[in-house]
Amino acid sequence: MFIRGINLLILAALIFSTSSFALENREWQVLCDQNDPVYCNLLGQGNLAEKSYKDAFKFFKKSCELKNGEGCARIASMYFNAQGVKKSLKKTKSIYTRSCDLGYGDGCFSLAELYEYDYDFEPYRKDAYPLYERACENGSARGCSNLGSSYEKGLAVAPNPEKARYYYEWSCKLKDGTGCLKVATFYSDKTIGTPQYDKALEFYEKACELQVPEGCVNLGILYEEGNGDEKDLSMAAAYYKIGCSLDNGTSCYYFAMSLENGAGVDKDPKLANKLYQKACKLNEFRACSNQ
Repeated sequence: MFIRGINLLILAALIFSTSSFALENREWQVLCDQNDPVYCNLLGQGNLAEKSYKDAFKFFKKSCELKNGEGCARIASMYFNAQGVKKSLKKTKSIYTRSCDLGYGDGCFSLAELYEYDYDFEPYRKDAYPLYERACENGSARGCSNLGSSYEKGLAVAPNPEKARYYYEWSCKLKDGTGCLKVATFYSDKTIGTPQYDKALEFYEKACELQVPEGCVNLGILYEEGNGDEKDLSMAAAYYKIGCSLDNGTSCYYFAMSLENGAGVDKDPKLANKLYQKACKLNEFRACSNQ
C-alpha cells in the first residue's frame, strides 16, 4: 500500500542513480529544447544533484522563462543558497515572487518562510501569513500544513481547532503524511471532543502509507484495542512491524511485545529481544528494561 504514485521528480531521482540516465538525459534535452518546462526542470534537478550548478541554473532559467513557477523557485533557491551564483536576497525575493505569481504553491511557501524567518525580511513578516494561504490554495502541502499549525497553536491567528483540522486534512490530500497524522490525532483525541475512531483509523492509515511511522504505531494501537474497527491483533502486529522498519522506537517496542507474547504473530523471544534492544537505542526507554 506504500506510496501509490511517484511524481516526476522522484522518478528523476531514481533514474539519475542508474546507467540509463545518459539516454534519458538526451531524450529530456530534446523535449526541453522543444520548450517543455517539465523536462527542463528534470534536467536541472539532475545537474543540481551532481553539483553541476552552471548547467542546472541554465535549465531552470529556461523553465522560468517559459513561465513555469517551479523553475523560477529553483533559481530563487540557488540564489539564496549561493549554488553556482552569488548569493542575492534581492533576486531570491524577486524570483520567488514571480514563482508564486505563476501559481506555484511551493514558491509562495518559500517566499512566506523567507518573510517569516529571515531577519533581512523582517519588515515583510506581516505578509507571510497571506502567502501561506496562497501556497495552500495553489497546491502546496507545506503551506496547508503550516496553516493548520497556525490555527492549532494560535500563531498569527486566533486558535481554531476546526480550521486547524481543515487545513491539515487539505495537506493530507496533497500527500503530506504529517498532515494526515495531525488529522487522525484530532479525531482520536478525547480532550478535543468525542473520538471518531473510524475517521482516526482512516487518517492514521494514510499517514502510515506515506511512511510516517507514528501513523503506523497508532494504527496498530487502534486495531489492538478494537477502536475504529474490529479488534485484530495480527493487523496490530503488522502495523507495529511497519513502524519499526521505519525506525520508530515505540513501534519496535510494541512489535517486540507482540512477538514475546504471541499476540497476532508466532512467539519469537529471540527476535523480540533484538527489537527491544533496537527500541531502546531509538529512545523508547520502556524497552530498555526488557532486554
